[in-house]
Amino acid sequence: MGAVSSQLPGELMIWILIISELAVFSAGMIALLATRLTDPAGFSEAQSHLHRVGAAVNTVVLVTSGFLAAHAAQVAGQKPAQARLALILAALLGAVFLAVKGSEYAGLYAEGIST
Repeated sequence: MGAVSSQLPGELMIWILIISELAVFSAGMIALLATRLTDPAGFSEAQSHLHRVGAAVNTVVLVTSGFLAAHAAQVAGQKPAQARLALILAALLGAVFLAVKGSEYAGLYAEGIST
């Protein structure tokens, strides 16, 4: 068997970013759970204003655009035309994300929710 490397792959700053993102996400989840436990009626009322279809669409859009950007970075040296196309598609998906978010915010504003 080969020796196992004791070093993490990638740069140190990437790992610091990943760990900080996990910490922020964990804090958000704890706040969400605390709100749900301490104010179940208010939590249920707030859920009724969510745009579930828009959230699902934006999740697919974000994952796909992230994949396209990573793919572009991977092939940039060997296939610049393919990388360019992947980045253009990722940017277009960014515009789709903004359009869906704008629609969600407009709907919430029409319901009288502005803060």
